[in-house]
Parts: sequence; C-alpha cells; structure tokens
Amino acid sequence: MIQDIPYLGTNSDETMDLYFPTHASGRDRPALLVIHGGGFCGADKADAREQSICADLTEAGYVCASINYALGTRENRWLTYPQNLRDAKSAVAFLRQRADEYGLDPERIGTIGGSAGGTLSLWLALTADNGELRPPGIDTNTSVAVQVAVNLYGPTDFSQPLPFTTPAELILAASPIHQVTPEAPPILTVQGLADELVAPLHAELLQQVLNKAGVPNEVKFVEGGTHGMDLQPEQEDLRPVVLPFINRALG
Repeated sequence: MIQDIPYLGTNSDETMDLYFPTHASGRDRPALLVIHGGGFCGADKADAREQSICADLTEAGYVCASINYALGTRENRWLTYPQNLRDAKSAVAFLRQRADEYGLDPERIGTIGGSAGGTLSLWLALTADNGELRPPGIDTNTSVAVQVAVNLYGPTDFSQPLPFTTPAELILAASPIHQVTPEAPPILTVQGLADELVAPLHAELLQQVLNKAGVPNEVKFVEGGTHGMDLQPEQEDLRPVVLPFINRALG
C-alpha cells in the first residue's frame, strides 16, 4: 500500500491511497477508483467502508485507488461541484499516466463508490466526453473515461427527496439520470430496500433511463439493506454480484 499520493499535485490537500493485490503481482492489472461518500461534505478515503471495499477488491486481483476530493460544507454541500468531479477525473488521468509505474492496464480502469461516492462514480461514467467538466491541464490525449461503474446507493435524481437540498439550477445538470448517453460503460447499482436516506426509487429511475439508452446495466436490491453497506453487509454477501459484473467489464 502507498498512502497519501498527491495525485492533484503537491499544492493540494487531496491525496490518494493505492492498495495492491498480494497475489497478483506484475503488470497490466485492472484498477478501480474507490470514492468515499459523506454527502459531498465529509468522510475520508480511509474510512472503514472504503478500507473494506478495497480489501475485497484487492483480494480479487484489482489495484484500488481510494481518493479524497474537494468537499463542500454541511451548509452548502454543492460548494465544490463540479470541482469534486474534476478531482475524480484527475485521479483517473493520474492512474493512466502512471500505469507503467504502478503496473496497471490503462485500458481497464473502473470506479466504485458509496452514497455520494456512488453518484461521483456515475458522474465519471456518464460525463467522460463533457469538455466543460474536464479538468484543465490534463493532456488531451489522456482519457478520463472509466470502463465500468458500481454505484452503491448513490442519489441519481436530485429532484427526489434527500437529506439535503439541491440548487434548482443543478437539479437537471447534476442528476445522473439526465446525463445518460448510449456511450456509457456498464453500470451496476446496489440499493438497500431499507435505505432511509436514498430511496430505492433512485435505482429504479436510473435503470429505466439506462435501459432506454441501451446501456448494459444491473440493479441489485438488498432486502433489509440500509445506507452505508460495504460488499459484505450482514443481510447478504454482495461479492458474488459485484465482482462478476466488474470482471465482465474489465476482463
């Protein structure tokens, strides 16, 4: 493991932790960007859920990059949008540019995140070709696209009831359901049916739009599942769902 890599440069407080498989050494390994939740205003790349997810994914042979990104405040969770997304895109570019150094396959990079991190993972998957959201300073030859996204109970429609409010001008622009194009990569959503913060309707609405656009996707509803699940919640082991989906997309 390599901690606190300054993926945005030495002048930024946001850093990345890299986790490596213990039994899959060598080069050309697939990688997953792990994005923490926290309502766009809190939490950390090294929180228990993110460490658990990274442990499960490295056990399956993936290199994991868990990142911190620009956060808003409880009073204004949207303060750093879209900088938080640009940070995530910069992390993808960082992994591609240093693929040889870290033994990664630059053509096999995906993302997974929980709650707000799930939404960020969706934004990554759905806005790869949006020039306005591309971080400045990244070589135009470096792709910021991901090849698969796993959304763990992240909001998909900011017009729906949530524990925080969204400025009217961002409801359409920032809602993943309004960003879907047929070019999107495969997307898996995991949603607890007992989630009291993000209703299952968010997963249902996203699936409807993805299906209409012809984007490969699956939704896994977890009976009794609540907000904050990792890949091994007490209700059900989700690894047999999540890992095969990622494997099919990244090979």
